[in-house]
Amino acid sequence: MTNETLKVNLLKLKGGNEQAFQKIYEHYVDKLYYFTLKYVKSSAVAEDLVQSIFVKLWDIRSKINPDLSFDSFIYRITKNHTINHIRRSAFEQKFRDQLVPEYSSGEEQTANQVAFNETNLIVEKAISSLPERRQQIFRLSRLQGVDHDGIASAMGISKNTVKVQIVKATKFLREHLNQYRDVSL
Repeated sequence: MTNETLKVNLLKLKGGNEQAFQKIYEHYVDKLYYFTLKYVKSSAVAEDLVQSIFVKLWDIRSKINPDLSFDSFIYRITKNHTINHIRRSAFEQKFRDQLVPEYSSGEEQTANQVAFNETNLIVEKAISSLPERRQQIFRLSRLQGVDHDGIASAMGISKNTVKVQIVKATKFLREHLNQYRDVSL
């Protein structure tokens, strides 16, 4: 297309002539496609960008100045549009990369908290089913951290009784909790 033919088509395009737009499209579509493809490295993305560039050209047709270099104008639009796409894609990728681990870790934390709460309920129920004295000894030892001497002294029993009661409580709890081992919470 000669400069004079291009200028005539640009004047017609400014007036909304679709045939002039078609001629300009046919003249530039491949050039813009390959120009864009160098940046985005994807033919599908390059095609989409070029199509949107021509939609934009149609939308801003009234602003075209046929006396200025149209090549500079259309390539500047193409370059800016392509760079904006690349920036937007990079931002979206960065957002996804940050969101997925945060979402996953949040989801994982929630699942862990639920499992922890359910396990605590099962353990508490098992402890509550112990005989009262054994339950008291176990709670003092394992939940409150009182040593055997302290428990024996507080409850008025021998240190050996404390030890035996803790062993029996632990054995019972281990057997009770083993039935939940293969169950997913």
